[in-house]
Amino acid sequence: MNSWISSPQDSRISLRFVLLCGTLWQRHDNKGKTRKTRKSPRGDSPLVYLFLCLLSMPWRVEERESVVVVGINTNETNSVNDSFLNDAEATLTLLETREPTPVIFTGTGRSFSAGLDMPHVFQSELKFREFFPRLTMMFYRLFKLPLPTVAAINGSAVGAGCVFSLLCDFRVAAEGDHLIGLNQIRLGQPMPSVVLEMLRNALPNTIEWTSILLGVLYSPIEALENKFVHQVVPADRLMATCEALLAPLPRPLIPAYARMKRILQSPVVERVGRRIPESVDEEQVRLGVLFVQQIKKMAGNRKKLSGSSSGNSVATMMTE
Repeated sequence: MNSWISSPQDSRISLRFVLLCGTLWQRHDNKGKTRKTRKSPRGDSPLVYLFLCLLSMPWRVEERESVVVVGINTNETNSVNDSFLNDAEATLTLLETREPTPVIFTGTGRSFSAGLDMPHVFQSELKFREFFPRLTMMFYRLFKLPLPTVAAINGSAVGAGCVFSLLCDFRVAAEGDHLIGLNQIRLGQPMPSVVLEMLRNALPNTIEWTSILLGVLYSPIEALENKFVHQVVPADRLMATCEALLAPLPRPLIPAYARMKRILQSPVVERVGRRIPESVDEEQVRLGVLFVQQIKKMAGNRKKLSGSSSGNSVATMMTE
């Protein structure tokens, strides 16, 4: 077992080599025909984008004998905010540009991902408008990643965290008292239509309707019964089970796997690909603004009753 990039310090050391290769590639490319390159989500050149991604990437990327294990460690509960998106985008760029290898995503703390960082995302209408298209693009990149992907769900995977796991090809959950599910409706927020389209690839239609419209949160066993995960195993066997699941897919088979995955996903990609830049419509923005107003009103009432501002976080109020 060895670590390819296991820390921010390692990524900065490897960065020099990446920049040198990128510079040589660009010089060689300029001598011949102009080659079309895929623009980054930020609009930067590919080389600049790779530079920015590797510079900021703290997720642990560990290369084992036949798989790459990505440890999600943005914050204590892996709540989804701008920092989480920075980490996810950097890691996806790394996985897209290195030798194709099966990937296992897992949380490094007590949660796989606890969902949206609500106070951060809903702090203003401007933040809401900026955040959701970027979140949707990250999900789209994960969905299309031309590699075998497994979510090793070590703890709670709720809301956006559950979406992340469902967009992986396979899902294995550890036994425990954590929760798995799509609870966005309980927060007054419908998911972007593009995300719903991608989830249809993962969930049976009847389960999708019940789970999404009611915002049900499941135990690991209930998640298995409702097709959110493929297996539930003891926590100490989680990673070994995921590696065994990927064992029939060694590196030489990855190109064939990627082609079959692309064919299976093509109906969804055709429906949603052109809509990604407009993934947040005005109705969703209106609901987001209404949600912010309601939370502020709740915070004000709570402060009047308690005589203090303690406990006024969105997450605290929405669980009451």
